[in-house]
Amino acid sequence: GSMGDNLLSARNSVIRFLKQGNQDDEYFLIIFNEQSFLVQDFTSRSENIQNRVSTTTPKGQTALYDAIYLGLEKIRDARNEKKALIVITDGEDNSSRYTFSELKDFVKESDVQIYVIGEKGDIGYGRGIIAQIVRLTGGRAFFPNNFKFLDYFCDLINTELRNQYLLGFSSTDPNFKGQWKKLKIKIRPPQGLPKLSVRAREGYFAPHR
Repeated sequence: GSMGDNLLSARNSVIRFLKQGNQDDEYFLIIFNEQSFLVQDFTSRSENIQNRVSTTTPKGQTALYDAIYLGLEKIRDARNEKKALIVITDGEDNSSRYTFSELKDFVKESDVQIYVIGEKGDIGYGRGIIAQIVRLTGGRAFFPNNFKFLDYFCDLINTELRNQYLLGFSSTDPNFKGQWKKLKIKIRPPQGLPKLSVRAREGYFAPHR
C-alpha cells in the first residue's frame, strides 16, 4: 500500500528496462504485498510484462522475503544460463512466512544475481539485510532518496548485466564436499589505472564427488 505514490515511477522504469532487452531475453513478473503472486510466467514478449505492470494496484503489506524466495524458485525454470532477479520495493519486510535465515540459505544455493532498489527513507533496518543478500550473489543494492531516480538505476543494472566477465576454476581441495565454500577474487590492475573493485558471488556449495 505504501507504493501508492511511487507506483507510476516503478511502472515507467520497468517498461524502460524491458525496452532495452533483446529477443533472446525472457522475463517473468511477481508482484507482492502480504502475499506473493506470479502474475506473468516466463515470456520473451516484453509487452506481456508491460501489460501486467500497467494493471498493478498498490495495497497491503510487504512480504519481501517471500517474494524473493518465490522469484528464486521460479527462475530455476529459466532457459538462459545467465539469470538475474530485480526487486523494487519501498519498504522493509513486515509479513513474510520465510525468515531471513531461510532466505539466505536459499540464496546461497541459487546461481542468480539479485539487484534491489529500495527507497532510502522507508527501507530502515532492512538496508543491512538487503545488502547481505545481494553480496552473496554478486548483485547490488541501491537506495535512492526517492523513486524519481529509478530510471537511472534500472539503466545501470541493464548495463551491468550485459557487461560482465565469467570466471571459472576447479578446486583441488577434497575436504569441502557439499559444504559452503567462500570465494574471494582479487585483481591486479595495470599500472596507471585507479583502484578497481570486484563484485562477485561470495561463495558456492562444493559438489559431492
